[in-house]
Amino acid sequence: MTESVFLVVDSDPGDLATFTSALTSRYGSEYKIRTAATASEAHTTLAALSDAGITVALLIVSRELVEADLFLLLKRARELFPGARRVLSARYVDPSAFEFITGAMRSGRIDYFLYKPCEPVGARLYPVVDDLLGGAHPARQERGFEAIRIIGEQWHPRSHQLRDLLERSTIPFGRSGDCRTGWVFPSKRARSGHLTTIALKFRQARVKAGLSRDLVLYCGRHDFGTRVLKKTGNLKLVMQTMGQKDVKTAMKYQHPELDIVRAALNETAPGAPQTGA
Repeated sequence: MTESVFLVVDSDPGDLATFTSALTSRYGSEYKIRTAATASEAHTTLAALSDAGITVALLIVSRELVEADLFLLLKRARELFPGARRVLSARYVDPSAFEFITGAMRSGRIDYFLYKPCEPVGARLYPVVDDLLGGAHPARQERGFEAIRIIGEQWHPRSHQLRDLLERSTIPFGRSGDCRTGWVFPSKRARSGHLTTIALKFRQARVKAGLSRDLVLYCGRHDFGTRVLKKTGNLKLVMQTMGQKDVKTAMKYQHPELDIVRAALNETAPGAPQTGA
């Protein structure tokens, strides 16, 4: 059997250590984890692995490398190991990350991306790697704890899709049959036992709160997309949940908090006070 490895390229020692520890813990029995701190070191490692007949199954490259070096490294990896999954790691607070990632995915330079920091790895790292590897590591669900409960007919296609999505995303969930109690918006008149739309309730709440009419219920979809991506770092999960197939469309629903971006820019600005100084 041909030996396979993961190669992680990151100039940040802390991020490199985090990736190495997390990947070794879950995949170390099947893949050796190799690392490189520079593009030059990564090129040398790729060449050595190719000469030794060792396969690279996964390549994780940091966005923080010089752009020219980054693209050259991804190109070389594709030439030597066409079957390798190429992943870009980027910081969520990087204001240029969205556009860069979208362009790299649409041009075929990368297969997917990860946001740093990647903790908790059970939600932000493992689901992405599992999916790229073909789901070889099914999620382990802790009994007794449910983050989400699926309420619907057991054999309905949508129920099956939701169970499959949650399992691959390592989100603990429970199942329930056709339930008529416990709804957030119960209705005695509705056949289903609950409201199927909250548009009227939303408008009433908006008036009561004195909010602008420009605030519509659909804004919640944008807020949902932004918050879930920030929490999980898993764009593919967000796209599946929201029924989106195109990355460009998905990015329209992303509105990173400006305070986070401003704080990151202020910390790196010349003359900015050092934390803990």
